[in-house]
Amino acid sequence: MNNIEFPSLHEDKKARKLIDKIRRKREKRENPRMMRILKRIGTTPILAVCTNCAQEFRIPTDTITPVSEAQQILESRFRAHRCERSQQG
Repeated sequence: MNNIEFPSLHEDKKARKLIDKIRRKREKRENPRMMRILKRIGTTPILAVCTNCAQEFRIPTDTITPVSEAQQILESRFRAHRCERSQQG
């Protein structure tokens, strides 16, 4: 069996840059909030962000989650959150 090592999410510079870009531009947005998938392992989404407030939504990478279930988890977390402007950084 192959030992595959994935970098931890905090080390993913590309995802971090996208999150920072969203944070900088969120006040200029006129569109309603949307969920954006930033990182996948294979086809399974593991990191998403709100395009309005830049809140992150994650799926634990230590468990195997079917693609449809992971998508549903991220979407339900996104729908349940409230955008808070006080999180500006």
